[in-house]
Amino acid sequence: MEVTCVRGCPWRIYDNLMQNETTFIIKTFVDEHKCCRSMENRQATVEWLANYYMKSFRRNSDWGVKHMTLDFQSKFFISLPRAKCYRVRTAALERLGGSVEEHYALLGSYLAELLKGLDHTLHERVPHVEHRNCARHLYANWKKRYNGHYYKSLFLSVVRSMEELDLSRTLSELEVTSPQAHDAFIAIGMNKFCQAYVGTTCKSDNVTNNTSEIFNSYILNARSKSIVDMLEDIRRMLMQRMYVKKEMMLKFMDEICPNIRKKLEKFKEESRFCTVTPSGNLKFEVQYLDKVHVVNLAIQSCSCRSWDLSEQLRGKEAWPNVDGPPVLPPKVKKMSGRPKKVRRREMHEDNRQSTKYTRSGAKMTCKLCLQQGHNRRSCTLMAQLTSTHDDESQAGPSTGPSTSRGRGRGRGRSSSTTGPSVEVEVEEVYCL
Repeated sequence: MEVTCVRGCPWRIYDNLMQNETTFIIKTFVDEHKCCRSMENRQATVEWLANYYMKSFRRNSDWGVKHMTLDFQSKFFISLPRAKCYRVRTAALERLGGSVEEHYALLGSYLAELLKGLDHTLHERVPHVEHRNCARHLYANWKKRYNGHYYKSLFLSVVRSMEELDLSRTLSELEVTSPQAHDAFIAIGMNKFCQAYVGTTCKSDNVTNNTSEIFNSYILNARSKSIVDMLEDIRRMLMQRMYVKKEMMLKFMDEICPNIRKKLEKFKEESRFCTVTPSGNLKFEVQYLDKVHVVNLAIQSCSCRSWDLSEQLRGKEAWPNVDGPPVLPPKVKKMSGRPKKVRRREMHEDNRQSTKYTRSGAKMTCKLCLQQGHNRRSCTLMAQLTSTHDDESQAGPSTGPSTSRGRGRGRGRSSSTTGPSVEVEVEEVYCL
């Protein structure tokens, strides 16, 4: 057998098969080239390359085409076409794991093995599983007829409304804008993707399928494999992930996991806008900006639906609209003096002002007669003296000489000898 190079090149090799053996003996070999090196070789077939790289794909089934091209070129000085490398990779993986038909033939047995205890576990552990739809995918279908930034903002406002009243107000705005868009939105079924209607048992306000999308990107490399190998890679990835997370949490000293701790710290910063008023029995009224909600720590509920719904009185923005004429305020008559803000307390109630004390039970003493049980205004002696003075005034002026001191309310004096003592006594009483 003789092998030569291209025309005009002296390189050649000649050999013969030995008798009764499977061995070739080289008789002529001219190791001299006068031609340029060629980076192509048709003998590097897909089947030969798949056998050659079988160990590489067994160690790493995600071994890339680029790495295969560089490796083969560095070892054999041959450049492989990119399309041939893909065929080599497919052939090698089929030999390792079987063809697509073989994998689908095993799918039934594989799923049966996985679902052997899953059905019983689901019915036992989660008998009332809630079903939700992805709001993002629903909007993708809804916007085919009602597209635009304004429709998108209304759609997201309805979806993210935590309370039914907020949802109703936004739906009313959507109905005014476009009745057809409103009817199409209602027809979707709001109880499966609106936060105001989803249940609170699973403790999740997620109404999108972002979790599945993240998981799909997480298994991106495994998705390109055959179905059984894909499922096995996903199982191993999840098993390794759970182990890594477990080891990480064992080193973490906090009682709360890191991501939840970050959310709590963020909520702490936002709590500076909250005003808390306790009402007893672990119930609190929380005012956040222009909204008021009720928090019940005993049952872990909140009227904003962050925990659960509550029957207590909420802020005015959550009050329902009622039919009928509006209630008018009563007519107010302005009274003289400063309006009283503190109600009048009963005699038996304690006075909360520390500088004043109640006079309940105290006995008053008259300053005229020095008797207890009445004051000067209700004293009988005061009434007698007043009536005597009135009688003297009606009798006219005295005939005796008198001395006047001019204008003013000076104390008058009389030189009459008939009753100066009475007149002086009356004047002195008035001076008191």
